[in-house]
Amino acid sequence: MNLISDYVEETVFEPDNVVLADGLDDAFVGVGNAFGGTTCAVYDKDKVIEILMTRDGMTHDEAWEFFDFNIAGAYVGEATPIFVRLMHRPTGQFKDTQTSSSSAVLTQTKPKTKRRKHAVKNKA
Repeated sequence: MNLISDYVEETVFEPDNVVLADGLDDAFVGVGNAFGGTTCAVYDKDKVIEILMTRDGMTHDEAWEFFDFNIAGAYVGEATPIFVRLMHRPTGQFKDTQTSSSSAVLTQTKPKTKRRKHAVKNKA
């Protein structure tokens, strides 16, 4: 067993159901699931691209194309791994000192809408 398999074994209720991506251990960030959903392995997309470029000698574009088609596009059932892009921010930013983990509230983000610029006719 390796470090990731040991982690999954210790933290997941049904570890045998978690599908791990071969050769992408350095991109593994943990496990996750939506409420009531299947627990899935979670990987960092940018780290996957970095691995494909350094390990396999792909260009950035080749790595993204390979990732999209062969990795992200490979459905292996409900436990298909999740690939995320991590948000990188300065240390300490978004620090919320008034909310404890027990009283956190989920908020839904609203989709961005395109604003139309209204043409202003010049009356002369």
